[in-house]
Amino acid sequence: MPSRSLTSPRVLARHIVSSSHTCQNLRCAALNGDAAKRPLHSCQHFRRTGFEEKHSITNEPRHGTSFKAAVRHWSSGTREAKGRTYSDALERLDSLTQNRDITKAFDGKDSKAANEAAIPEMITWLRRAGYTTDQLSQMQHIHVAGTKGKGTVCAYATRLLLNGTQGKRVGTYTSPHLVTVRERIALDGSPVSKQLFTEAFFELWDRLGEAAQREGLPEREARPFFFRFMTLLAWHIFIREKVDVVVMECGIGGEYDATNILPPAAVATAVITHLELDHTAMLGNTVESIAWHKSGIFKQGRPAIAYAGDMAESVKNVLVQRAKEKGANLYLIPKEVLDRVCKQSPDDVIAVKNHMLADMAVIAQQQGLSTKSISEYSSQSGGDLPQAWEKMHVPGRGEVLQMDGKTWYLDGAHTQDSIANVASWIAAHVSGNDKLIVIFNQQERDAVQLLKHLVRSVESYTDEPSWWTSKSPSFIFPRNNLMVQTNNELKQGARDLSVQEEASRWVRSPDGAKLMSTKAQITVLDNVNDAVAQAKEIAAGHSKAKIVVTGSMYLVGAVLKTLQRGTGDEIE
Repeated sequence: MPSRSLTSPRVLARHIVSSSHTCQNLRCAALNGDAAKRPLHSCQHFRRTGFEEKHSITNEPRHGTSFKAAVRHWSSGTREAKGRTYSDALERLDSLTQNRDITKAFDGKDSKAANEAAIPEMITWLRRAGYTTDQLSQMQHIHVAGTKGKGTVCAYATRLLLNGTQGKRVGTYTSPHLVTVRERIALDGSPVSKQLFTEAFFELWDRLGEAAQREGLPEREARPFFFRFMTLLAWHIFIREKVDVVVMECGIGGEYDATNILPPAAVATAVITHLELDHTAMLGNTVESIAWHKSGIFKQGRPAIAYAGDMAESVKNVLVQRAKEKGANLYLIPKEVLDRVCKQSPDDVIAVKNHMLADMAVIAQQQGLSTKSISEYSSQSGGDLPQAWEKMHVPGRGEVLQMDGKTWYLDGAHTQDSIANVASWIAAHVSGNDKLIVIFNQQERDAVQLLKHLVRSVESYTDEPSWWTSKSPSFIFPRNNLMVQTNNELKQGARDLSVQEEASRWVRSPDGAKLMSTKAQITVLDNVNDAVAQAKEIAAGHSKAKIVVTGSMYLVGAVLKTLQRGTGDEIE
């Protein structure tokens, strides 16, 4: 398979300096959103090591955007901060190269644009952290890859394991996070505490720094980029806390993913969830290519499962061939399993698909416990499923909140298939005289096409004529930025609202008007805080108001942060 090495600080720096990359500091992202599009040359995070100047934007740089400055910022090593508190840990974490800047570095010219050096490099990072791959085999992993449904399978599998493994510890590693980075690493179903996160973080940080000194590496090469570091941190915590079983979600793809250094002895089951086009620059522009990457997690002599009910034969063939290459025992869950579930589920596509994902989790859990074979399970239903379902919560995915007498529906759907699921959800829960308010954004993909698909899919799921027209919907199109611009930011000019304006124009276009007439109310905003306030204001004038938030996990995360203010919940 073709490969491109993009992990060297020098290569990354050249790429970033010569392109229009933006500041991706985590704290800046909380303020400015994932698509602030702020040029690096105007952001002092880019020029200063250590990220000690928070959210400081200026047109008058202290230094030029030099090659050395690029290396300092975009390589993993930065100047040591003084303290060792939780906030200090977040500061250092901010200093690592962020995931989206790794993915942006792929230009899509190669159908298999992945870094073949990734696995050897990750094994080296594991060694520098003080571990070997054999030590990972002390824990049994349910390893989950796929385009959609990974987080749901991980949540179900975690709950099932907790129900069926009394006395054993269960670790869970997922991404992305919505409110706090600690969501990514869970022990026995709950995010790790600030204290544990901080202690483990600095243990790992120091180990990597000491290893770099022993090997004569410069400080800038002492630590990996964000996702690799978080993966190492998860394993460090799981080993430190004597975890028995780990539910581990891949980041992107599978074959070259940082999580895929697991040896066969460490893997109880590999799971492939729903496959569709996403991250095409890295994984290829066909579902078959994406299936090749995802099935890279198959392991010699270990079981692997995938739902085959709606899978094209060509995609099935890829999975079957890859299982042969890897020596894995592949089981394709037949359509009959989903048909059985449909008879037991509400007339709601999200519920049905969640039941299907739960079935996959049951199989994975049983394999993780080695209590029964896949073939034994195939004709049965998971006995622990209702109890696990009741206890399970997946933030930002099919989430329903009741606040001040109004109902919020939040789902970070950002692909054609997942947005169609949200459409079925809307059609099933919004009816009669309900006032519908939609908060929508998608900054990195084709927002208008996704919005069109949402609107048209709702119509296809309801028998009610002129469904949208009867609801007189209100659309709010914000950026993903959490808060209003600061005075320093305003000096750089207003935020780019071209994506939001384009979505607004489509609603007002003849094409949009056919579905919604001209009664639809439209608001374009540059931040989520104002979007939530606007939605609440509109909802206050209606006894039955339902607010749908969708299009982006970043949007959903920002809305959740805004809604949680004043509730006593933690905001980071």
